[in-house]
Amino acid sequence: MLRWGRLAGCLLVIAAIAPASHAVDPSARLPSGGSAWEYWDLIARLESGHLVTWRVLITNAGPGSQNGTAVGRVISPDGSIQGFDNGRRKSRWTLSGDRLDIDIGSSHLDLHGPVYRMQVDKSRVVLDLRITSEPGIAAPEAATPDGYSLDVLAVSTSIEGTLWIQGMDAAIPVRGRAALTHSWARQPEVELTRRRVEFFSLGSEDALYVIDFTAPDGNRSRGLFWRHASESAQASSEFALHLDGDARGRIPSRHSSDSRYWVPADLHLDGPEVAGRIRIGRALAEVNPLDHLPGPIRFLLSLGMRPRRVWTESSFELELARQRERVRLGGAGFVVVSFLDEFVRPDAARGLPGSSQSLVQNVGFHSRQPSGDRVEGTDLVRGENLGENRESDTRCESGHGDAVE
Repeated sequence: MLRWGRLAGCLLVIAAIAPASHAVDPSARLPSGGSAWEYWDLIARLESGHLVTWRVLITNAGPGSQNGTAVGRVISPDGSIQGFDNGRRKSRWTLSGDRLDIDIGSSHLDLHGPVYRMQVDKSRVVLDLRITSEPGIAAPEAATPDGYSLDVLAVSTSIEGTLWIQGMDAAIPVRGRAALTHSWARQPEVELTRRRVEFFSLGSEDALYVIDFTAPDGNRSRGLFWRHASESAQASSEFALHLDGDARGRIPSRHSSDSRYWVPADLHLDGPEVAGRIRIGRALAEVNPLDHLPGPIRFLLSLGMRPRRVWTESSFELELARQRERVRLGGAGFVVVSFLDEFVRPDAARGLPGSSQSLVQNVGFHSRQPSGDRVEGTDLVRGENLGENRESDTRCESGHGDAVE
């Protein structure tokens, strides 16, 4: 049985557990402002052994406003990665009047219930996936940085459809478990958070989603979403999250020795209603997410951030206090670590031994410095037009965890 106790360095927590009293609205918010953005993130674990990740982004960054991009990857059982993307200016992609249907080139996201649908038709990837919609739940206010909104639309919900990637003789039927979140803000994301750590359970009807933000000033906030069997979903920020160890040795990519981006090895949860552990396992991929955005957006965003995203297999065991009983959850899932800028391990930054200082605030990231090698001149020369029909699927990478760059 898990030990319920106080962990060193516990942070003050604010919000109480809140049941999902009503369904959240998955539609586009289209926040105003020159730096406003929003995106929907999908991660799906298929019984075929494939992992699908997909982000649909609407951003006011770049030329014009409300530019649309859709960027994703299919990670095969052998570790090879096939990327796909689309990008359009506001006048060249469509959003339905109710803001639930998004078409960006050959990428389509339909958020009408009772089934959400994701379709991609590219030269190297063809997907048609259907996700059972759920009531979802908004993250507690204390779980996100000020000005940052997050809705959890689905976690460990059923997904099915067809998948084809280059090399297959024909599309195959697939099914599995998926998670879908929706985030938005008016400020640049890098001004609100430097690192976003997320865990998704994708193994059974028991759903668990954990998120931890670290703001540029070092302050942290976190949230927990769970659903046990067919019960109503609940969310909380009334717990502490202790990040421990370093998973870099488990990341077999060209960036495995890059200490500028700290990936913790273990996440320990502790609070009056929850206790447990999430262990980060084998890494599947590590990428620079800017690499697959259209040229003008990529150039402008690269001036203010050095982002990185890491996907890892993970396992968890958790105990939840529910009135007079405790519910035990456990199983498999994935941790996704999204860096908006360089983020070193705090004890490494201070030259301290061990990991006992991993909750020290106001350390953990490098100041951004102008760096000419971060801007590719070819982007400036061609000035990629978001209105063009881009069929430039990213190349297939071989090898476990190789980065798509």
